[in-house]
Amino acid sequence: MTDPRDQYLQAFHARHPGATADVFERGVTGDGTTSYELLADLVQPGQRVLDLGCGDGPLLALLRRRGHPAAALVGVDASAAELDRARRRPEIDGVDLRCERGERTSLAASSVDVVASHLAFMLFSEPHQTLDEVARVLRPGGVFATVVGGGPVEPVPGAGAEPPDALALFAHLARDDFAALKDPPPRLGDPRCRTAAGLQELLPPSFCSGVSERRVELVCDGTFDQVWYAVSMTYEAASLAAQRLGELQQAVARRAAQNNDGSYRCRLVVRLLVANRA
Repeated sequence: MTDPRDQYLQAFHARHPGATADVFERGVTGDGTTSYELLADLVQPGQRVLDLGCGDGPLLALLRRRGHPAAALVGVDASAAELDRARRRPEIDGVDLRCERGERTSLAASSVDVVASHLAFMLFSEPHQTLDEVARVLRPGGVFATVVGGGPVEPVPGAGAEPPDALALFAHLARDDFAALKDPPPRLGDPRCRTAAGLQELLPPSFCSGVSERRVELVCDGTFDQVWYAVSMTYEAASLAAQRLGELQQAVARRAAQNNDGSYRCRLVVRLLVANRA
């Protein structure tokens, strides 16, 4: 029987293919770097790359724009809807896209130099099996790199004050709603996938000791429609009734902080974790 966590993810991405890319291709660090570029920067010319949980292909498209040949790239995702959208990206025409699970791919052993995963590995229901598969397909000395989500930037409001950031404000306003859900969404992934120490605990012996971790804040400021899209395209928001979500949308529009140019503030944290195969 299919794991209910996998069923939930499949249903969400069938309804909202490309939602992750729509948000994260726009979010940048203080120096203008996207979280996809954090992964792309680790890929050297001539290396073969597996994008694990590739979604609709934003990382693969970025690598192609940087000159990496299509023949050196493979994208794997369990969502047919995401892959259908990926195939409509002209930049990745010719890239090998496979509708497969990360725990068991059809790639040959020791066939790639880099396994990259953007906001996907942390959601897998069987991280031990996934990492065994990563170790199998990586060549000796290869790199496993994953961007994992860390939620909104921690606000520091005064006593009784609400956080000014739209994403943090939404989490603050909806906390009682989430606690009262009669049918909450399944808990996705293993929390150990989100930190260097946790990933080190999960890695098979074929990896070197020591996982590097880099915490990055992304700025996703924009019009209210852009910011609300980023807020509402979260798994947590998707669990709320449409009427309640509409009420929260109005509350965030009234109370979220705006910048001098009229844009709304929306910040979030991601972490880049990197491990090396021995």
